[in-house]
Amino acid sequence: MARSHHKKRKKAPGINAQVSLEHIMVVAIAMIVLIPVVYLFYSYTQKSTAEVNLGRMYTIGRNIVHDAESIYYLGPPSKVTREENMPEGVVSIEILQDPSVTAYELVFHLADDNSVVIPANVPINGTFGEESTTKGLKLIGIQSMGGYVNITFE
Repeated sequence: MARSHHKKRKKAPGINAQVSLEHIMVVAIAMIVLIPVVYLFYSYTQKSTAEVNLGRMYTIGRNIVHDAESIYYLGPPSKVTREENMPEGVVSIEILQDPSVTAYELVFHLADDNSVVIPANVPINGTFGEESTTKGLKLIGIQSMGGYVNITFE
């Protein structure tokens, strides 16, 4: 067998260090580009979710008030039960009343400091506990009591 007489090539001093440094720089540049893109995507999805929840709460509130107005004019013992899927982020629900000027409003307070206010053309009343604001399917009772409509979350 013939022997090959190769001389091993000697690497230039510091070539390994240069390759490592180039690798680190490529990774750093990728991270500089990737981190802002991930942040923008995250903030966009959070903003979109908040807008969807706000729109959903407006629809739920409008449906409740519409049914309350219909039930009020039908008179007692009229009652309707709605099924609504409560979105995440509702902190509290209240009814603001000023009977002297016949102003009634159904108000949903949301976690992002927004409020959804739905005015009603008839007297409405109701008390809402913590279970009313949790995420998920809710049964909403709307019943004529004669002079006003009572709204309950079951």
